[in-house]
Amino acid sequence: SEQPENQPPTTDAIAGTTTVAAGPNYQTSRAGRFFFGDLHRQSWVQPVTVPFLPLDTLFGGLKPVAVGGGRQTTSLKIKAADGREFVFRSVNKDPVKALDPRLRETFAASLIREFTATQHPYGALPVSALLDRTDILHARPRLYVLPDHPALGSYRQQYAGLFGMLEDRPRKPEKGVPGFAGADDVDRSFTMFRKIYDDNDYRVDARAFAKARVFDILIGDWGRHEDNWKWALYKNEKGGTFLPVPRDRDHSFSAWDGLFTSLLDREWARPNVQHFDYEIRGIRSLTWPARHLDRLLLTSLSLDDWQQVTAELQRQITESAIDSAMLAFPEEIRRTSGNKIAAKL
Repeated sequence: SEQPENQPPTTDAIAGTTTVAAGPNYQTSRAGRFFFGDLHRQSWVQPVTVPFLPLDTLFGGLKPVAVGGGRQTTSLKIKAADGREFVFRSVNKDPVKALDPRLRETFAASLIREFTATQHPYGALPVSALLDRTDILHARPRLYVLPDHPALGSYRQQYAGLFGMLEDRPRKPEKGVPGFAGADDVDRSFTMFRKIYDDNDYRVDARAFAKARVFDILIGDWGRHEDNWKWALYKNEKGGTFLPVPRDRDHSFSAWDGLFTSLLDREWARPNVQHFDYEIRGIRSLTWPARHLDRLLLTSLSLDDWQQVTAELQRQITESAIDSAMLAFPEEIRRTSGNKIAAKL
């Protein structure tokens, strides 16, 4: 993995903070904004003040143990002294790594990089705060910069200065460390499906999954394919029940407001793109990447079930909860996009 391009940080050594922009490379000309849109460029290029990750003291001390997966995000797996596991993911992305190697030096590479600005660099922070108002299981990301520190070990040269988010890694119980949210096991989608097909005593809590999917629609998160879920298993005498753990909020509050990008936001162009706006215009687009999960896991629910789940979520995601969630944004970002996102929610 290559470190994303970042502005050289301005360091406040006393406060242990640094000032950095998530993606200054997304600044563009007036013509670029016309054709590709304003998107979330202002939030990408806006410098924000961020603390350095206190590797020596947080959770008794943190130690990187492996490079994380993912084709677009630079990430490190980190273990705490108390046994908990975390992952540190870069805020900026490099979607070119997902391209065919023959296209990486072509115009297609520049084009696909432009689309990264459709994502909000800090969207995961208020999403987590909103989820805190519900009973939907989730990881809680926090914004940091990796310090140039010996604790990084062999990862120091490549990863020092990386701007990203630290979040707890959903995991099963191990060596006296409780499982994520008290779960007896944590599986990816493929393993969960194998278990429920092999044994009828294992089941997915359909209402819990439906609530998580309604929440996805609320925040305009259309990127909910199988790899963007973990499943927390709570066992009983015979089998057990799986609860959904959504992860990867790259496409929440997605912006597609330029000439070319708005064309992609048409059902006949790309089925899985949806601009986050004051009204929900495309349920099909919002739910397309998760259609296989939805069709396999949610057909037992009635219309009344869906209405009850939605009403429950409405009671929890109040206007005051939305306003409070916007405080999770860096202060500089609240002014650029926080108020608009709150109004749309």
